[in-house]
Formats: sequence, C-alpha cells, structure tokens
Amino acid sequence: MTRSAIIAEARIRAGRKAQTISLDNAFDDILKKMTTDYPLLRNICHPFTTVASQAWVALPSDYRSYEQCFYDDDELIWMEPEEYFNWIRSETDTASTPSRFTIVKDESRLYLWPKPNAATAGYLYYAAIHPKMEKTVPFTSGGTYEIKRGDTITGHTSSKTMVVNFIRLTGGSWAGGDAAGTMLGTPSGTMQSENLDVGANLNVATIAADATTVDNSPHFIGEDFDEAIIEGVAWKALELIEDDLRAAKKETLFLNILKDKAAVKLARKRVRTPYRGY
Repeated sequence: MTRSAIIAEARIRAGRKAQTISLDNAFDDILKKMTTDYPLLRNICHPFTTVASQAWVALPSDYRSYEQCFYDDDELIWMEPEEYFNWIRSETDTASTPSRFTIVKDESRLYLWPKPNAATAGYLYYAAIHPKMEKTVPFTSGGTYEIKRGDTITGHTSSKTMVVNFIRLTGGSWAGGDAAGTMLGTPSGTMQSENLDVGANLNVATIAADATTVDNSPHFIGEDFDEAIIEGVAWKALELIEDDLRAAKKETLFLNILKDKAAVKLARKRVRTPYRGY
C-alpha cells in the first residue's frame, strides 16, 4: 500500500476526530520503530573504501545490525567489541590484510583487525532503519557504476539533480549492468524519461519518469506489514487526539501484529548471530 492509502485507513480506524490531523510524521515514526525493533529492512549493501593504516571506517547513518562484511572478496569474521579492544591493548596492530571486524554503534564505526595496509574496497551488508519517505525514483539498467547513498545523480537530458538519501536494489546486479530498484531523495526540478549520470560516470541507470510524490510511494518493508503499519499509525493518531484508553489498546494490537509478522519473516531468514554491535 502507498503512504496515502495507509494513512487514510488509519484515520478511519482511529475515528472521526482523527480526520483533520496530519499523520505524515506518524507514518515515518512507525516505520522507524518497526525497523528499530526488528531487522526487517535487510540485505542493504554499504560499499566502503579503507584507508591504509586506519583501523576503522564509518557506519552508514541508518545502520541497525550487521549481516556480513567483506574486505575485497574475503568475508570477515565477527569479533566482540570487548575482544577487539582487549587485542588493541595487548597486541601490536601491524597493518596487514584484515580478517576480523567488529562494530561500535555509539561511535558509528566499523573496526577491522588487523588494520588494513592499503586502500581497499569493502562491503557491509546490514539491516537498516527505514528512511523518512521522500520522493521516489524507480530505476533500471543500473551499472556498472554502483550508485550509493550520498551520490548526486544528474538527469542526462533534464540536467536536474538529486542527492540519493536511500537506495534499494530489487533485481539484477550492478556488475551485470541490469540493476533495478528505487532511490529516495528530493530532485532539484522535474526529471523525465532519461539516463542518469553520477559525476564523470555516465549512463549509470535509466528512469522512465519524474520522481513520484511520497503519497503515491510504498514503504520498503513489504506488503505483509501493511496491517501493522495501519494499526501503528492509528495508534499515533489516537495519541494526538488524546484518546489515551483507545491509544493504549491500539498500541498493544500494533505490537502483537508486528511481533507475529516479524517472527514469520525472520524465520525465513535467520539472523546469523544474536549479537549485533553496541
């Protein structure tokens, strides 16, 4: 369901007094809460490049929990933060090829052991906190350059630009030149059916039309969670109109639906380890 459809249904469930209040922020707050409580927005790829003799790289701003981490083509082994810092105190960290990693969320850093001896490409696959909904730009034919969060895309024909605040791959691959998915951001003007450039990287993807307004945009968690989102937004609506008794009941309903749906999804994709950084 789109944002407008979810909000419209949530207003009905909250009752007549909710019809005139804005629930845009409530929609974003519920998506954030759901993906904070459970790793529902998974398999997000964060490319990074190490700095020679620097032991850490920055985490993506929407990081929730890790899934896998690669240094070049090699998968790194997880180590507890306490173990990493004990090694730092007791061992000499000679720059070499990293074999292990850890994450400290309070510092927004991913640490590598040993520290890298060269600038090397790496990839962190992680579960993300759902971004605030902005305009969406579906794309196809992506590659071989990989569009990343923070990149500025430019319409080759329109010359309009957009900073990519979130990107989700739904099919194909960048290496194969057929990546497809959706980007979030706010374009500087009207885009059109055109190829996209990123700096000197030309024709990195193709779009069929201008960005879609947020009201016509679906969320990224999946339609299985529409019911939970509706009840969650209805809960927030009841809080706004200070119907505390009904709000408490609606919150309980929302949390129970979310728990059940998350259990089904996570049973299909088991978390590799219960520990996910601190």
